[in-house]
Amino acid sequence: MTRLGADRGHRSARLATTGFWWRARPWWLVLLALVGWSAPVASGAAPPAGKLWPDTALNARIRALPFFLGGDGCYTVPVPGRRLLVLFGDTFVGAGASRDRRRAAFINNTAAWADGDLAADTPLRFVRQRLPFLAPPASDTFVWPLDGIWQAGRLYLFAVEIRKVADGPFGFQEAGNHLYIVDTPDRPVEEWTWRRVAVPWARFAHPRQGSGKQRTALESVLWGGSLLADGDHILIYGVHQRADGRKSLVLARTDGSPDAFARWTFWQRSRGWQPAPHAPSPLLSPMPNEFTVFRTAQGYGLISSGDGGLSREIVQRDSPTPDFARARTRVIHRCTDHDRPDGVFCYSAKAVRRLDGGEPRLVVHFTNAATEDPLLRDLTLYWPVFHRLDGPPLASPRDP
Repeated sequence: MTRLGADRGHRSARLATTGFWWRARPWWLVLLALVGWSAPVASGAAPPAGKLWPDTALNARIRALPFFLGGDGCYTVPVPGRRLLVLFGDTFVGAGASRDRRRAAFINNTAAWADGDLAADTPLRFVRQRLPFLAPPASDTFVWPLDGIWQAGRLYLFAVEIRKVADGPFGFQEAGNHLYIVDTPDRPVEEWTWRRVAVPWARFAHPRQGSGKQRTALESVLWGGSLLADGDHILIYGVHQRADGRKSLVLARTDGSPDAFARWTFWQRSRGWQPAPHAPSPLLSPMPNEFTVFRTAQGYGLISSGDGGLSREIVQRDSPTPDFARARTRVIHRCTDHDRPDGVFCYSAKAVRRLDGGEPRLVVHFTNAATEDPLLRDLTLYWPVFHRLDGPPLASPRDP
């Protein structure tokens, strides 16, 4: 995940000094694998040629949301009753009316409700009753959200579990891939009944014990990056990482609920859908950990940051098939802030889902900083930044 790393033991501690947050979490820079933002355009102005059109009214609305002082992630999950569950990753949570990030709590995952498709005039409320929104499986780990889906009266939310194992920039591990299940999502959040199950088909590239000596898993697979109802199946997309760090898209599907793991089948290019434990074929590459897959009039689309994640480009891939075997790629935005001299970068682009399941009209992405000061003093950074899909592409379609 591309997140600002956070030690779970300091989640609710206030940022009493500007140096506290970075000193407590120096290893977050390793997590920069998923990445997007651009300077706003004045309301009423024409969109810059070749770029998405910033939704300035929605961006202003999200920045005025009480208690929410910035966060990334921003997965959007439609639920019945014309509501949209918005899942954030690392989040600054303010106390009362204060908008000072130095005095905010830093929570590894949070949520908000939108009473309709996400727009400037949509009622939006931050969920303060449950912080963090997804409880960690262990006392020494924390959780970042992935995608989710509503099916047959239940809410299914995928997540990745992270453990800090040492000081320094490489002192963390992906510790688990989990599916959170809400059996009573029609009730208020504080009355929800939660279950959590580990995804058995995930694996993680870090040392493990075996055959009396330490062995190293050379590859990892993380599931739940994007989910899509597709006919009688749910498509479950994930990311496969090789030993050299290169990441590729992988694909599974189920004709049951997402937690019916025995019914998952995995896409192999040469053999089609195969039952477990057959490994899926690596597909699109390079891929970030965060992306959105959706249906289009011609088949399937995928929006993400380019070049594996940390990139000035936001790209859309279009394919007639869900494995993106014949995908065409076009750049739909270039983030002007990516090369700022103060270390600001763009990341974590994805589409915003619509309640009717239609082709998305909004893209969201983020800016972050490689040093502490810009993030805490510059309140234009580290927000969801929304753009409408109205601008022309920057480049002609090309093969990935």
